[in-house]
Amino acid sequence: MSGLLLLDCGNSRIKWQWRCAGSVKEQGVWTDVTMPPAVWCLMNPEVIWGSSVRSADAQQAVERIIGQLWDVPVVWAASTAQLAGVVNAYLCPERLGIDRWLTLLACRERFMGPCVIVDAGTALTVDFLGADGQHAGGYIIPGVGLMHDALCQGTARLRVPWELPQNMLPGRQTGDAINRGLMLLMAGMLREVQQQAQDLWPGKDVQWVLTGGDASILGSSLNRLCGEVHQLPDLVLDGLYLWGKASLYMG
Repeated sequence: MSGLLLLDCGNSRIKWQWRCAGSVKEQGVWTDVTMPPAVWCLMNPEVIWGSSVRSADAQQAVERIIGQLWDVPVVWAASTAQLAGVVNAYLCPERLGIDRWLTLLACRERFMGPCVIVDAGTALTVDFLGADGQHAGGYIIPGVGLMHDALCQGTARLRVPWELPQNMLPGRQTGDAINRGLMLLMAGMLREVQQQAQDLWPGKDVQWVLTGGDASILGSSLNRLCGEVHQLPDLVLDGLYLWGKASLYMG
C-alpha cells in the first residue's frame, strides 16, 4: 500500500508511523537499525519524512537501510524561524533541537492556550509556548536515566540499579537514597518550571503536555503539581506530519 512514512530518530530509539490519507495505519519502534521492521515489506511509501537528533553517521545508516528498500529519499525536518503559526525564540533558530521544534508545532495545532511541553527522554527538555504561538524558550537537563548512569559510573561505591521509587521519603539504603533523590531533583525542577509558567502567563489556564520515553516516570509528579497533564506519546511524529504539510505543501 502507498502512503507516507514518518521517522522519529531519537537518541535511544526510532519511532515510526505509516499514514494514509492523513490517518495512522501502522506504527511501532525500530530497534535494530540494521534490520527494518518486517511490516515495511508491505509498504510502498510515496514520501518519507524524518526527524533526527542522532549523529550524522547514525542518520546516514538509517538512510542506507531505507535506500535498500525503496527508491525514495528521506526528507529530514529542520527548525526554522517560524512555521505554522509558531515563532522560534532561539537567536539562531536552526539550532533549536528538531524534536523540540516539532513538539511546539504539534501543541500549537492542538491547544488554544499557553503550553508547557515536557519531553522526558535521554535528555529532559521543557519548552514554553504562548497562546499566540510565540515560543518563550526552554530548558534542557539530563534525563533521569542519564543522571543515574553518570552518578554510578562516576563513583566507586554507588553502583545500584535504577528503580522507580514507590514513595519520596528519605532513603534508608543507598539504592533508595539515589533513586528517590533523583526523582526529588526532577520534582524540584518541575516546581520551578510551574512558577516560571505562572510568571509568564499570570492568571492563564496553562496546558501541561508530557511526552517522551520516560513520560510514565514523571506523570504522577506532574499530576500532583499541575493537575491535568496531557500525555501524548507521539507528539514528535504529530509535529513531523504538520511540518511536512506546512513546509512542503503536501497532504
